[in-house]
Amino acid sequence: HKWRRGYSEQPPNGESLENVVSRVKTYFDEEIIHSINNPNIKNVLIAAHGNSLRALLIVMNIYTSIEINSVELSTGVPIHIIFDNNNFSIK
Repeated sequence: HKWRRGYSEQPPNGESLENVVSRVKTYFDEEIIHSINNPNIKNVLIAAHGNSLRALLIVMNIYTSIEINSVELSTGVPIHIIFDNNNFSIK
């Protein structure tokens, strides 16, 4: 597919996945992880577009930047991620 590029390849007038990972990591570290670690919050719902979700899976160390290229994310299909012993995994 023409739209599928490598991790650091930036499309014209767009962001590479590497750029998105950097942006998502900042938001994850500043906002999302606090909700995940809050004992009063049982579940955290994150809704995002494909590349942001791919970046999030990299930030959570579920996939590497190399592995994510072969991961297909279906539109509208939830991904159930478990956080246990400071590790994220897909249920």
